[in-house]
Amino acid sequence: DYAAPAAAAAAASGRIVAVIGAVVDVQFDEGLPPILNALEVAGRDTRLVLEVAQHLGENTVRTIAMDGTEGLVRGQKVLDTGAPIRIPVGPETLGRIMNVIGEPIDERGPITTK
Repeated sequence: DYAAPAAAAAAASGRIVAVIGAVVDVQFDEGLPPILNALEVAGRDTRLVLEVAQHLGENTVRTIAMDGTEGLVRGQKVLDTGAPIRIPVGPETLGRIMNVIGEPIDERGPITTK
């Protein structure tokens, strides 16, 4: 079970300062999320997860987007999930097709794991 957006609402937030292809720089007012943490871009119709790859200093992290970055703008709010990307595992996932953030893409419904 990956970090839910509801859990992210209570976590630290930052804002996008640069977008270059799949690389997105995010600035935080206080503290930096650890490397490999998952961040979620707020205010989008579809879920966009960014994985922290590097601390750049000046309260800025460099991230890699797990999906397309079209439509991202400077100043857009980003939430720290407080955890790395998590992928469901177990018998329920056998034969299932998931994207890089563990969401099912095989049109067979949600994956429920224990």
